[in-house]
Amino acid sequence: MNKNGFTFLEMLIVLSIVALLMILTVPLQFNTLNNLKEEQFIEQLKLDVLLVQNQTSHHGVNQMSIRFHDHYYRVLHGRNPTYADRDYPAGWSTIAGQTIRFKETGTFLEPRRIPMYTPTDRIHFVFPLGKGRFYVEREKRILHD
Repeated sequence: MNKNGFTFLEMLIVLSIVALLMILTVPLQFNTLNNLKEEQFIEQLKLDVLLVQNQTSHHGVNQMSIRFHDHYYRVLHGRNPTYADRDYPAGWSTIAGQTIRFKETGTFLEPRRIPMYTPTDRIHFVFPLGKGRFYVEREKRILHD
């Protein structure tokens, strides 16, 4: 009888351990993927704000703006058609109707905080008075049953 191989029981134990490890790592990968999508969204919003600020300072007020809707925001180019639509990450929403515009000097026309709701957090995009970029504040939402 050949004693160099593994028994069927040993193979089942090893395969069950590997399957258990894979089951535990998949949710971690989904969380990482969701976090990357959220960070990519915030970076894209920063680039769009910079674009609107740059175009306004070179071409005048009302040249470009960003308008927030329930599940996406829209970059508008004057009276022309939409420049770009950007969807929020899955599960995100905000209060529709808020608009970001700049003065010719590069300052925000109407400084404000725009709340964004995620499945687990409330994020505030803060557009401060004066020149500069916006910044992000996160707060954990407490969900009640």
